[in-house]
Amino acid sequence: GGGGGRSFAASRANRLVARSAGGAQVGDTGAGASSLCQRFFRGHSAAVSALARHPDGVTFASGDLALSPTLFVWDSRSMSVLATLVGAHAVGITCVAFGGISGE
Repeated sequence: GGGGGRSFAASRANRLVARSAGGAQVGDTGAGASSLCQRFFRGHSAAVSALARHPDGVTFASGDLALSPTLFVWDSRSMSVLATLVGAHAVGITCVAFGGISGE
C-alpha cells in the first residue's frame, strides 16, 4: 500500500516522490542517475506532512500543515491536480492512504 506516514514513495514509472516544504518532489530515475529529472508539485501553501501512493503507481495524495489544511490528489506524470479537499480538517493532515475493495 501507499502508507500515509511516509516521507517518500516510489511510483511504477521509475519515479521517487518525496515530501518537501510546500509541495512534493518527483525525481524521474528511469534513464539512470546521470539524467535525473526533478520536478515539483507546488499546490500546497504549507509543509507537506502526509504522502500516499495509489496502487496505480502514478496517482498520489498529499496533505499539509496549513491553518486550513488541504489534501490534493494528483498525477505524478503531468503534475496536474485530480481532486482537492479543503475545509474538512481543523488541524494539519498527518496521514493519508488510498482504500477500496481488495482486487480493484
